[in-house]
Amino acid sequence: MPEHNLIEEIADLVGLKTHVKGCQLPFKDAHIDYYRALGERLGFTVVKSPQVIVSGFDFGKLDLAWVEPDIVFFSEYALLEDIYPHLYKVMVLKPAHCVILASSNSKCKPEKIRRLIDATAQLNDTNFTIVDVAGD
Repeated sequence: MPEHNLIEEIADLVGLKTHVKGCQLPFKDAHIDYYRALGERLGFTVVKSPQVIVSGFDFGKLDLAWVEPDIVFFSEYALLEDIYPHLYKVMVLKPAHCVILASSNSKCKPEKIRRLIDATAQLNDTNFTIVDVAGD
């Protein structure tokens, strides 16, 4: 699948919101479940909550990873400061693409995340898609 079509699939808020409304899972888990199912539907190997261990150092977990297209997912709906550990994992892993699920209704607003990413040279090798789950 061409990358632009894949990004369109990832950014599809209609599919995401439909899934979340019909899901019995908590808010964050419902969003991750949608992307787990999407990755499986697209034929990717999907790993939920993979541990990030590099050179023997444990950096914690990601929310989700699609192995073949080298895409990692994480969500943050609280404070902007809470995004730093997630971005550090991206610096360590250097995936081809990172999808961040955020909400413009939280203090960790997508536009603030984008400014932070753009100002961090160590993140230049990774493409980012920020999905505003509160968006219309």
